[in-house]
Amino acid sequence: MVELTDPPVVVSAPATIERPAQLDAPMCFQCGNSMQRAGSCYVCSSCGATSGCS
Repeated sequence: MVELTDPPVVVSAPATIERPAQLDAPMCFQCGNSMQRAGSCYVCSSCGATSGCS
């Protein structure tokens, strides 16, 4: 007798969220990457530097 099993479940990765380009964002003064808006300030997603806000 042959046992029937369910086919394997394929789990896909969640979709990434795209952010609109921030053309007015300054460049990070520590590493040179483009900073991201964080409220009224900017933060670097690479090194964590901020634009002077606390």
